Amino acid sequence: MRRLNFRIIVFLAISMAASVAGPTLAQQAPPFPVVQKPSTDLDRRVVVARQLIRQRNYEGASALLEVVLEGDPGNRVVQSLLMTCYEQLKYYEKAEVLARDFVSQSPQNLSYRLKLAELLMAQGKRDEGAQAYQEAVKLAGSFELNRYRLVVSSMIANGEDSAAIALIDSARVSQSDPHLFGVEKGQLLEEDKQYAAAAREYYPLLLQDTTMDAMNAERRLLSLLDFVESSPEVEKTLLAVSEGTVSQRVLRLLATYYLRSEQFDKAFTYTIKQDSLEQRKGATLMNFMHQCRDRKLYDQVIRMGEYVLAQYPDAPFTLDAQHLYAEALTHTGRLEDALAVYRAIDSNAVNGNIHAEALYDMGDIYLNYLNDYPTALKYFDSVTARYPQGMGYLLSMRGKPFCYLRMGRLDDAREQFGQLLNHRLNDDMQEEGRYYVGLIDFFEHEFDTAQVAFKKLTIDYPRGFFVNDALELMMMITEAKNSPDLLSSYADALMYAQQRLPDSTLKNLESIVEADNKTLADVALFKLATLELERADSTQALEYVEKLVSGFPESYYLPYGLKMKADVLLQREGKTEEAKAIYRQLLETYPNYPFISEVRKKMRELETDLLIG
Repeated sequence: MRRLNFRIIVFLAISMAASVAGPTLAQQAPPFPVVQKPSTDLDRRVVVARQLIRQRNYEGASALLEVVLEGDPGNRVVQSLLMTCYEQLKYYEKAEVLARDFVSQSPQNLSYRLKLAELLMAQGKRDEGAQAYQEAVKLAGSFELNRYRLVVSSMIANGEDSAAIALIDSARVSQSDPHLFGVEKGQLLEEDKQYAAAAREYYPLLLQDTTMDAMNAERRLLSLLDFVESSPEVEKTLLAVSEGTVSQRVLRLLATYYLRSEQFDKAFTYTIKQDSLEQRKGATLMNFMHQCRDRKLYDQVIRMGEYVLAQYPDAPFTLDAQHLYAEALTHTGRLEDALAVYRAIDSNAVNGNIHAEALYDMGDIYLNYLNDYPTALKYFDSVTARYPQGMGYLLSMRGKPFCYLRMGRLDDAREQFGQLLNHRLNDDMQEEGRYYVGLIDFFEHEFDTAQVAFKKLTIDYPRGFFVNDALELMMMITEAKNSPDLLSSYADALMYAQQRLPDSTLKNLESIVEADNKTLADVALFKLATLELERADSTQALEYVEKLVSGFPESYYLPYGLKMKADVLLQREGKTEEAKAIYRQLLETYPNYPFISEVRKKMRELETDLLIG
């Protein structure tokens, strides 16, 4: 081992530690009583070495520890720290020397034997490593599960698969347990692409519902079922080996797989079976409904909802099922059926909060789906008058200004937003209310006032949901300050869009595009494309995007238009490569736009689909 000047090493080490450590102890009030300083040079050197290791300066730490070890060759603490450094630096030969020393000092220590075997394997000394593993197995002696598991896991991690399987099989015979180390052997079979055999290893462990091995086996089986190469073989194997077996975990596994793979009839059947096995407690059924709701599988929510409401009309979870059922009916356009469910909830409600939420949900349907704003307002007014607390009250308070906004009653909308902001709201609702107050100023052509409101919003909520919208409107106000007529037309277009008057919105935006002054033409084209896409006219939307691309190559909205084009093309047969080319262009040219993470995700999915195909 090389000798270094100790004073230089300590000086450099302490200097490096100080450069990253921030304020010194003398500059801070110690949270605990001050610890006595190390009393010897050895102690001080070890303290410095630990600091270097925490800073990941393993080279410096190892150099210091080597000097210390020369003066105190048997110091186990120093040896352990040095082993850490050598492994991090991949100095395997030096680490081997230390490991052999550990073994000689403590020949009965299994961890030291395994460490030596691993270091030999890391150097490519396979024969010596295999012999070291055999010594470790002998040391383990009579079977003890955790000691054997250490050996098996180390063998697998270091590529000794055959030896690991031989050890597992030997232990199974000696212990008369054919399922011992099932997770470990299953993983080895997976790596060898013996998927059916791996599934047969995992399956018996599922019957042990409370063990860690059972949880690991379930996770591995779900991964195999999700993998297109192994899925058919593993499904077939599971169905064969589980024939006649009754296990909640097996049923849950199959139901989850069938739901993920969109085999909904089978998912429904296995979920019902699991509920029956659980003595009809309903938790499995509700979990199915929640999973389907989260994945927007509303038809499946409705199917299970109808089953639950028929089978459990008076169960404690029925109210939750009714809400999920009504929500799914709403999303599938069965609005009258949804309203009927909410009316049933309201009529059977046992407390004010349930009444309030049911009334709010009915008002929300009239506001956002039926566009009947006066009726929606009546429901919200009923809640705020009769149930002045709880979530239903707060949501109804939020809904009222939107009713006035949709009706074009801007003064009333502003007043209602003001009343809402007087309540103790969470940051999201507070930000939303303040944004819409500024937007009303914009609708009323009070552009200077609106800009002040938007600027304050961006300062107070720098990462808020409405920040991009506020910045966009501020940018437009600045760009079109010398074109008040254009800005007024754009404000009117946004107001018509808010009121859900698409024809009026379209007319105003087209007038901006056709005007001689092209200050706002690019944003108008992008908004027109967005509007047509919402109306399911993707062809017309692409025409507007093409005008944006050809006429305004420097526009801020150009990347948004390109992304829209790629999204549309991706849905058309034979256009995937063209869509990918646009996504790639966006990633390379506009890496800082807000949508770029979504583009990157789509590209990963496309590449994955290509590999699987």
